Amino acid sequence: MLSGAYGLLSSPDVFPSALISKPVLPDFTRKIPDFMWITFNSVNIYPILIEIESPEKHWFTEKGIQTAELTQALDQLKEWKTWFSKPRNMESFADYYNLSSELRGLALKPLYALIYGRRREAKRNTHLAEKRTHLQGESEFLMTFDRLKPSQNASHLISVKIDKDGYYAISIPPTIYLDPFTAKHRWRLVRQKEEAAMASPYLSKERKEFLIRRFKYWDDWANNLSGGICYGPEDRE
Repeated sequence: MLSGAYGLLSSPDVFPSALISKPVLPDFTRKIPDFMWITFNSVNIYPILIEIESPEKHWFTEKGIQTAELTQALDQLKEWKTWFSKPRNMESFADYYNLSSELRGLALKPLYALIYGRRREAKRNTHLAEKRTHLQGESEFLMTFDRLKPSQNASHLISVKIDKDGYYAISIPPTIYLDPFTAKHRWRLVRQKEEAAMASPYLSKERKEFLIRRFKYWDDWANNLSGGICYGPEDRE
């Protein structure tokens, strides 16, 4: 449901095949993002930092002036942009999020998304709709809750948090599938997948038991793998 994994950019992949909740910015002491995607293509890696506000909040007052709540929300994006503007913080980010060697060779281009209010406010006033288009700064995406919709491409992604020991799973969707590529390049970095599967209210008892067995199998396989892999859709489970 959360924009950014696919569709926001022409980025074909997500690292570590997960949505990151409450992503830490090393040594940053102010409000952290609500969520973050780390997407990439063959040229760039895009950390997409996401701030979510209430769908009931207004963009403008009755006089057409930008609300204080919107100003504060936009300022959050500027805070994160300021943090990423320092080269040493870029390096700290790559280290903290355990970016692979293939990703460290790409240009790091952070993006910032604000999800705020509803579309109906702009529909009522053409001038405000035009004015809203100029609020979006460089590398920023401003959208309403009306933009959120399910993405089939993201249906297998899990949710994680990160601490000093690395990634740990917090949510496993019922649409999850396992395959060799994800095992090798992504989820072997994520611990507590079994606990997250057991806690899911959307998985059957049989599916939970299957996933718990296969998480361990694929982690062991990936950690002992040498060389490349070839696989097809029939290898998903």
